[in-house]
Amino acid sequence: MLATIVTVLGAVIATLLMASLMYALIWDGFQHGDVIRLIGTDITNKPKRFFSAGMIIYLTTGLALCWLYYMTIQFLNIQTFLVSAGVGGAIGFVTGFAMMYWFIYEVFAIQEVNQQYAKYWIPTAIAHWFGHMAFGFSLGTMISAFVLYGMNSFWLAAALNLVAAGGIMLFAKKTEIIDSYHRRQAHG
Repeated sequence: MLATIVTVLGAVIATLLMASLMYALIWDGFQHGDVIRLIGTDITNKPKRFFSAGMIIYLTTGLALCWLYYMTIQFLNIQTFLVSAGVGGAIGFVTGFAMMYWFIYEVFAIQEVNQQYAKYWIPTAIAHWFGHMAFGFSLGTMISAFVLYGMNSFWLAAALNLVAAGGIMLFAKKTEIIDSYHRRQAHG
């Protein structure tokens, strides 16, 4: 029962952390980096529903990936927190690389979306790849905390990941992550 709670909450929190990382770019002027809306185009052709449809797919995929992370980290039986969390980051590196290729296919397969995303597909794909690494490391910390130290440590790791997601959002709102050249290109 506890493993189910850890995987579900861990998936939601890690997915939100990844989404906050992706939206940090969008809010700072990189409007073509909205991968969640791009994913939403798979199920609907109504622009007002792109975000909600994409977020449903995003969270569902995060939940499915969480089971992979949990089983892998538990199977490897690593007894060091940082190594175990690093394994999560490594899995994120691999899944992010695979998702980057899916993203490239998605951009060029859908004609309506192609016009919005095709010009900036390389930085968007790379940003999504790094987002998966953040997802993996985030999930790795929470699963490792639970497997190695118990439920109280999971709650601490979950809280720290939520603080990190909030911090990313505040940082994006208060600073300039993308230089003015990219900002002009995104809006021009």
